[in-house]
Amino acid sequence: MKRFLVIGNPVQQSLSPKLHNELYRQLEIDAEYDKLEIKERKLRSLIKQLRAGEIHGINVTIPFKEKIIPLLDEITPRAKNIGAVNCISLENGKVVGYNSDSVGFLNVLDHREVPIAGQSFVVLGAGGAARSIVYVLLKSMADQVIIINRNEKRAQELIEEMTPFSVATNLSVGNFEEVNIELPITWINCTSIGMDDLEEQSPVPIDYLKNNHCVMDLVYHPLRTKFIREADQVNAKIITGLDLLIEQGLESFKIWFRRDVSTEIQRSDLISALLLG
Repeated sequence: MKRFLVIGNPVQQSLSPKLHNELYRQLEIDAEYDKLEIKERKLRSLIKQLRAGEIHGINVTIPFKEKIIPLLDEITPRAKNIGAVNCISLENGKVVGYNSDSVGFLNVLDHREVPIAGQSFVVLGAGGAARSIVYVLLKSMADQVIIINRNEKRAQELIEEMTPFSVATNLSVGNFEEVNIELPITWINCTSIGMDDLEEQSPVPIDYLKNNHCVMDLVYHPLRTKFIREADQVNAKIITGLDLLIEQGLESFKIWFRRDVSTEIQRSDLISALLLG
C-alpha cells in the first residue's frame, strides 16, 4: 500500500485526507492519505522517509511551503519562481518539489469560465497562497492586479518579488477606495478571514460587491463564508474554497501517479465525501 501525507502546523482541519482517500476509493487504488502535524525540526527526517520509500508523496501546507525547499534535491521552475512548494514527489531517486496550488487555481478559473487575460483582479492577502495566485495572474496576462493587505509593507515586498513576471499587468498595492467596482472584477480571498474566530467577518465590505463581479474564497471551513454569502446576495459569481482544494488535489495526484483522472472521477461523490465525510 502506498502512503501519502499532508504536513503542516496546524493541519487538523485539512480536508485533503478525505479528498485523496475518496479518489483512491473511486479509482480502486491501494493507497492511504493521512495528515500529520509536525515541528520544523522533523522535516528532514520526513524527507528521509520519502527517499527511503516509506512515504510516496507529501503535500505541504502552512508554515512549511518555503521552509521545506532547502531540503529538496530539485524544484520545478514554477515552484522556484513562486518561492513555495506544496507537493513533493520522489522521482528517479530525487526528491522534487512542485507548486500544485498554482496549477489548481488556473484549472478552477478555466472550469468556471473566468477569463484572466485583460481582466481585473483584487487579491486579498500577501502570504503564500496569494503568491501562487498573483504569479498565475501575471503569467496569464491579467490587465490589473491590486493587492490589499493589512501589512502594506508585506504586500509591497510581494510585488517586488513578482514584478519580473509582470509583462502586461498593472500590479499594485491598493485599498478598497482605489478599486473601480464598476469593472467586472474578480475578488480572491487569500486570508484567514472567514474561519475560526473570524468566521463572522468578511474581507470585503458588501458595498463593494456587484453582480458583475466574481468572488473566490480560499477558505473552505466553513464552506459558505460570510464573504461567499454576501456575494451571493448581490448575485455575484461565487467560487468556494472546495473548488481549489479539489483541483490542487487532482494536480498532486497527477504528479504522484503520472495520471490525469480529472475526467474519470465522480465529482458529486467527491464533494459529498468532503462535505459529509
